[in-house]
Amino acid sequence: MALAAGQPRSSLNLRRNTWIDVLRGASVLLVIWLHLQIRIPFEKFAPLASLPREVWRTFFTSGNGGVRIFFTLSGFLITKSLLRADPQSRLHALKSFYRRRIAKIVPPLLLLMVGLTLGHFFQIEFYTIQNAGVSYFRALFSVLTFHVNWLEGQKGYLPGGWDILWSLSVEEVFYLGYPILIFWVRKPALRIALLSIFVIAAPWVRASHSANEIWQDKSYLGSMDAFALGCIAAIADEKWGSRWNRGFLQWLGGAATIGIVWVLAVKKFDVFMNHRDHGFEKTILAGLTVFSIIGLRGLQARWLRPLAEIGRASYEIYLFHMFWVFAGVAVYRAVAPVAWNAWLILALVTAFSVYTGSWIEAHFSRRWLR
Repeated sequence: MALAAGQPRSSLNLRRNTWIDVLRGASVLLVIWLHLQIRIPFEKFAPLASLPREVWRTFFTSGNGGVRIFFTLSGFLITKSLLRADPQSRLHALKSFYRRRIAKIVPPLLLLMVGLTLGHFFQIEFYTIQNAGVSYFRALFSVLTFHVNWLEGQKGYLPGGWDILWSLSVEEVFYLGYPILIFWVRKPALRIALLSIFVIAAPWVRASHSANEIWQDKSYLGSMDAFALGCIAAIADEKWGSRWNRGFLQWLGGAATIGIVWVLAVKKFDVFMNHRDHGFEKTILAGLTVFSIIGLRGLQARWLRPLAEIGRASYEIYLFHMFWVFAGVAVYRAVAPVAWNAWLILALVTAFSVYTGSWIEAHFSRRWLR
């Protein structure tokens, strides 16, 4: 791919960034464990019952934070790709971007809808849409037009397999217009200034919707600070990254990664006690994520490879994991709720979710991307 005019070549390798895949892998595991924890009380079982509460918070209540990390990584990677498109053919680059997005997003999504549709029409528990204000066709329309988040904010939660698609709605609405900004606003400083509006506005948007917990957490503008920070980091890295001290960045990346874990454990900050509705920790988490991916992008470690492999199929794992979550919950209800079988269910649900998503990514999604 050609580089945008005036942009120095960054040291980031776009072909594959292991650390970004590691963060993706960790994030999708946090999502799976949260969705199990909502239905199976792991904090009551040993050893979690005797460990500090922060351990339980970090691993079993941080799925939403994992989604925010996804948003940040997405903004970073897509901006890198857009900045390296051919600047002499903006219309062609725009068409190419949307074509790739459709090939990546839509085929697995339609496959998921087949499963959710069968579950609804066969009246299977966990899959039947029972919200009095939402029909099946209304829910399907919201998925295909990327406003599941808005529908839930107005009508209430959909079944879990549908509910997870709120994040896809936010993401695709952001990317509907963002490439236009990149291709038609040429100055990096101006791009950063425009994106900073989202970073500043998002916490206040979240606060303005404090009376509606669903919309506060899933609104379009209230989620876009994470995308914007990832985009800003990519723009800055492309323009000025070659001048940055690698040793300092590695130290900063390590500190930021520790900060991510701390934010996931603490969730809220005493310093912001009077401003909890703003969800400042979400913005801070996204900011720490960009420092982590820039500072540790060259990190290679054999023990991290399993997480990186999970990260490469994170989209498909995210889409299809609820099938296994519901299966695990059904088994949990049918057996005596003791520690050993709860943890066995956790292990099996995680393993089957990863395998299913990885298989779909390798044998279904890649065909459309080719």
